[in-house]
Amino acid sequence: ADDDPWLNEDFDMLTILGRQAGATIHNLLLLEQVRAGRAELAHVHRQFMVSQERQQRQLAQELHDSAVQQLLGISYQLAEAQRRAPQQSDTPAPTFEEIRAEVLAVSGQLRKLIGQLRPAGLDEMGLGAALEGYVARVQREAGPQAPVIHLHLDRRGAFLPEAVSICLFRAAQEGIRNALKHACASRVDVDLRIDGDTVALSVQDDGCGFLIPERLSELAQAEHFGLVGVAERVAWSGWCVLACARY
Repeated sequence: ADDDPWLNEDFDMLTILGRQAGATIHNLLLLEQVRAGRAELAHVHRQFMVSQERQQRQLAQELHDSAVQQLLGISYQLAEAQRRAPQQSDTPAPTFEEIRAEVLAVSGQLRKLIGQLRPAGLDEMGLGAALEGYVARVQREAGPQAPVIHLHLDRRGAFLPEAVSICLFRAAQEGIRNALKHACASRVDVDLRIDGDTVALSVQDDGCGFLIPERLSELAQAEHFGLVGVAERVAWSGWCVLACARY
């Protein structure tokens, strides 16, 4: 029976099938490990983003409560000293005014930094108010050259979870920045709509667009790091984004 060619062929076939099955099982186990690793990495990345936003919020609050308030206090003291200083003082009045102007300039820079660290009004009044405040500041700083920015906001955005609000604000912020810096736009439309469990945000402008590559690495090579950051934030949060480069 040992010399039966059919038995030998069957044994060889079973050996081959067994090896293939073993390799398939091994590959499936590896695939499951990769999936588990990706899920764990996504969880860690989400926790990192939450921690980063929390630290930025804390730093913004500390700057506002300490440095900004101290500078404003110095400004008031200088104004009072200027009012009380006699005309024949060794320190002429214009010097007080110059110092006060410098203090107010530093205070303004700190306020701008605080706004970059944590959107003003987001915690107290929600996403819509934070976007309105940001747009007002952008237009004020840009002056007459600022494009017309129209906001179409669903007021239910005030009740979105913090993580969702932060993600949407950063996306809108980057879209407006790009419209001003790269697109040379004269009009920007920001639209926020809520339909049940779906939140849709769009930022459109009438400036020059560009083709968005399929891979984030190509954006990084083109030094569009802001878009990379938004795409990563949205992707790691588990949401989807549809980007269109032209108005």
